[in-house]
Amino acid sequence: MDNELIRLLLIEDNPGDARLVQEALSEARGVSFRVFSADRLTTGLQLLSEQTVDVLLLDLGLPDSQGLDTVITAHARFPDLPIVVFSGLDDETTALESLKCGAQDYLLKGTLHSAMLSRVLRYAIERQRLKTELIVSEARTRRIIEKNADGIVVADRRGVVRYANPAANVLFGVFGDDLMGRALRFPAITDVRTEITIPRGDERVVTVELRLVPTDWEGEPADIISLRDITDRKMAEIRIETQVQRLNALRRIDTAIAGSFDLRMMLNVLLEQATTQLGMDAASVMLLDPTDLTLDVIANRGFRTPTARAPRIKLGESFAGRAALERRSIMAIDPELIAGSPSFATLWAAEHFAAYACVPLIVKGEVKGVLEVFHRSPRTDDDEWRGFLETLAGQAAIAIDNAQLFKHLQLSNIELSLAYESTIEGWSRAMDLRDRETEGHTLRVTEVTERLARTMGIGNTELVHIRRGALLHDIGKMGVPDAILHKPGPLTAAEWEIMRRHPQFAYDMLSPIAYLRQALDIPYCHHEKWDGSGYPRGLAGKHISLAAQLFAVVDVWDALRSARPYRAAWSERKVLKHISSLAGTHFDPQVVAVFLKVVSDNAPCPHHYSEKVASA
Repeated sequence: MDNELIRLLLIEDNPGDARLVQEALSEARGVSFRVFSADRLTTGLQLLSEQTVDVLLLDLGLPDSQGLDTVITAHARFPDLPIVVFSGLDDETTALESLKCGAQDYLLKGTLHSAMLSRVLRYAIERQRLKTELIVSEARTRRIIEKNADGIVVADRRGVVRYANPAANVLFGVFGDDLMGRALRFPAITDVRTEITIPRGDERVVTVELRLVPTDWEGEPADIISLRDITDRKMAEIRIETQVQRLNALRRIDTAIAGSFDLRMMLNVLLEQATTQLGMDAASVMLLDPTDLTLDVIANRGFRTPTARAPRIKLGESFAGRAALERRSIMAIDPELIAGSPSFATLWAAEHFAAYACVPLIVKGEVKGVLEVFHRSPRTDDDEWRGFLETLAGQAAIAIDNAQLFKHLQLSNIELSLAYESTIEGWSRAMDLRDRETEGHTLRVTEVTERLARTMGIGNTELVHIRRGALLHDIGKMGVPDAILHKPGPLTAAEWEIMRRHPQFAYDMLSPIAYLRQALDIPYCHHEKWDGSGYPRGLAGKHISLAAQLFAVVDVWDALRSARPYRAAWSERKVLKHISSLAGTHFDPQVVAVFLKVVSDNAPCPHHYSEKVASA
């Protein structure tokens, strides 16, 4: 390497040995040497801290240091400096131990010549080459760091910035070298990645992801801190999480709407989700009364002074009335507009509200009311927030519409049931009017049959059909000619044959009517007998429905107690004795036992049918 300047430090206390080294170095070609000399280790080490040296030639026997301690001390102070031991001791063990202690080579003073010193030159030249490559590498690395989009900060262990690239200055809201020398206080980084928020100079806040790598900087311990702006990613994560929460809120509202027709319960669920997901302090739903065109609060949440708001608002008045009338949302409040609505201004002041939004509840083109939300501090709302508010309003409108439809359906069913009952009672009265001998008979037997059925544990659902069957038990006589039905004397065999067909006539008349099919047992089977001798089908025992068995006993009991043109009424005692005699032939013995108890007490028996059966 022509004209290469090598800086060499010789620590040697023998002047003759020092001269030999100088002579050997002078024979080197193409290389220039600058030799620094010291006769003691402490002097040499001080010189190394002041001068740039490429290689150290070190004697082991110095006035202030002897043997391997000399190598150990020099290497500890300057671990990157090549050390060549220059010793008069031809000892292989010492040579090996020197190498272990940090020396690169071991030269004997007695054999020193230019060929041996060329080995020293190689160490020096290699060190210079590595230094040059390091400088080039550092320059390249610095260029990469300077252009890196991530912030790079080097801080000492006190937190003082020793270096900051332009991206780091931008993240902190400063430019140039403004971070240099500042003391930054980062949180303890215990994981591979740590997130912090930084208030920027432009009044914005950014979220930064930190990574820390311990290093040395200019000979001192330091930390390289990588900062990446992840604000956009965090905002996207927040938006996704918000969307998931809002979807779950809509699912809960849908579940409430699908699982109940209790309007207040459904709206309470909706208002809970509205205040939570929209970040509002209070909310209310006002229902429109189409008869007087007023809005009335049907559900609310979060209000501190419920009495501060007007109980009813006319359509077109205040903000809620305007939203309903104009079928549009009102999202912002002007103080002057608030002052122009005294009732709203009272609520606004009492609740210390600062933000308001109102959305009309519209379903199938019809306004059902309004949804209002309130906040006690100013806020800025985006399109997603307003979109979710309108979605909640749509859910509220559906809930109100479903509840109203269900209520109307219930009323229609009640009216229809009342119409059914009125029709049946009308048919019964018409039958009694046609057969004046049995006038009042139908209502009496119906009432007693119901009492008997309750005593035997029959539930309300089946009682409805028993009542209808009892009222219509003789409806089949509508098909019997008046000449037979009103004949004052005994009937002929042919006439009896026609009369006995009235249960079949009842079946034919009533079976096409769906809601009366479960009431057919009594009109069709009340003349069947326990022993199978009845009509029209000759059923026996348990093949006869319980309803028909109950009614048959009551029917005979009432008929015998009533006067007829062809006989006088029987006494109660005689009737009950007669019925008892028919147990097991005409009637079910167990039914007779319960019936006798009911009519003798003139009140329902407290025991169920199963208990009566066990005691019969």
